[in-house]
Amino acid sequence: MALRADRGTTRRWSARRNPERDGADEHRRLEEAALARDIDTDTATATLTRHLTLTAAGLEP
Repeated sequence: MALRADRGTTRRWSARRNPERDGADEHRRLEEAALARDIDTDTATATLTRHLTLTAAGLEP
């Protein structure tokens, strides 16, 4: 339950900082990259790195 609350908080903070960001699309791309059997690990790593970088930047004061 606490994890769900934290995830929601992070989404609200991120959306407030960058409302043009499509979190659902980012998460879909992360899922696809993680589950794809024909994708190289560099692509999956780049997708995750981009997502985490944007999320962290959105949380900075």
